[in-house]
Amino acid sequence: MPATSSSINILMPKLPKEIEGIGEIALNLWWSWNSKAEKIFERIDPYLWNYSGSNPIFLLKRVSEKRLLQLSKEKSFVRDYTCICSV
Repeated sequence: MPATSSSINILMPKLPKEIEGIGEIALNLWWSWNSKAEKIFERIDPYLWNYSGSNPIFLLKRVSEKRLLQLSKEKSFVRDYTCICSV
């Protein structure tokens, strides 16, 4: 019988350095209890966020690399992201 792992391997897209931790946030249900974290996912792509049923993993796997790069250069987005990471 093959060895099993207790962790789930979910491939996330390559994220810009400035916001690379957003993938970790998406994998942690903590975001669903934090309205600021939820809002940051919605800001990535409001249409995809709604279409996904508020699923950050779905969102990150489908949002364009161009959009993520754009957000990584937006001071207000990076500031809000950094604030969420410091909680």
